[in-house]
Amino acid sequence: MAARLNQSGIELTLAERDGDSELGDTLWFSDPDGNRIEISVTPDDSLTSSSISAGGRRARLRPQALQHIALQTSHLEPMVDFYTEALGFDIS
Repeated sequence: MAARLNQSGIELTLAERDGDSELGDTLWFSDPDGNRIEISVTPDDSLTSSSISAGGRRARLRPQALQHIALQTSHLEPMVDFYTEALGFDIS
C-alpha cells in the first residue's frame, strides 16, 4: 500500500505504533480533504498460520477490519480518485 501511495504522490509517515516496535508499525497520511488516515500493521509473531504459505513464507497481508467508510465532501472528484486509485477502494 505504501508503494501505491508513494506513486500517487501522497506524503507518508511511517513510525512504530505508539513508539513501541513490538506493537508493529503505523502508516499515516491524509486524503485530499485533510482527513488523517492511520493504518496499523501487527508484528510478525501475531500472524496466524493462514498468513504463512506452505513454503513457510509470509503471505501478502490483506486488510482484515475495514469494511465501509462514509465521508462528506465538497471535493467529490479528487476524493473519489484518491480512494479508488490511490487506496484501491470500490464504490458501492
